[in-house]
Amino acid sequence: MVNQIMSPFQKKKKTAASKPSKKTNQKSSASSDDDSSEVDDAELARKLQKQEQRPSRRAAKSAKPAKREKREGGPKKPGTSTYSRPCQLSPELADIMGTDKMARSEVVKNMWRIVKERNLKDPSDGRYHICDDQLRNVFGKKRVQTFGMMKYLKEHIFDLKT
Repeated sequence: MVNQIMSPFQKKKKTAASKPSKKTNQKSSASSDDDSSEVDDAELARKLQKQEQRPSRRAAKSAKPAKREKREGGPKKPGTSTYSRPCQLSPELADIMGTDKMARSEVVKNMWRIVKERNLKDPSDGRYHICDDQLRNVFGKKRVQTFGMMKYLKEHIFDLKT
């Protein structure tokens, strides 16, 4: 016979002259104990089923949050939030706005409109606007940050409910 180098993946062919391996001897001795092998098989089957039922370790997609049910009273009425509810204006602010009751959002919109119409934007720094005599009564300063004007306007806006 010629000696061939076999890879570990190739199986050796058994010949009639070769002796039976120890594994086959163990099988023949284990076959006498059929009850224990059936129990082992049942245990193995239970373990495999538990593994299949167990969630995988991969990140599962999170469930989408449940949608809120709509109120029976219908859609929410416009103008009921604090920002859009009509408020009482101080006499100084009412003089500028032309009315004594207005929503906070409308006051801010009108202030932006007034700053643009009167060309009050500070030429050296566009974040500020320069107050004229009428606006100086409301803001109390000569120059105010345009995005921070609500800080000064809140002193001139009063809720009607209180």
